[in-house]
Amino acid sequence: MCLSCYVRHFTDRGVPVPETTDAMRALVSDIELFYEDEPTGGRLHIVLDDWNLDDGSIQWCQAENPLSDTEKSIAGRLLKLTEDERHVVLGHARF
Repeated sequence: MCLSCYVRHFTDRGVPVPETTDAMRALVSDIELFYEDEPTGGRLHIVLDDWNLDDGSIQWCQAENPLSDTEKSIAGRLLKLTEDERHVVLGHARF
């Protein structure tokens, strides 16, 4: 998602950008480290690269793919966040 689309995700709905928590910052770091070994997002590609951040997309990845321990951790932690918080995480990640 481009930066302007990321901003519009919130402004078009009149919703404030959620505060970035320490847990979200840690997840950003782990996603960035993951991309050092998996530059295309691995089995979480449809979530991380394509920004399909709804529960169903994450759960599909969990059910349909044999995930690595790192992928399981990322997917599980994403599911604990709201969809808006997931947008913030990927908005901060640099990969």
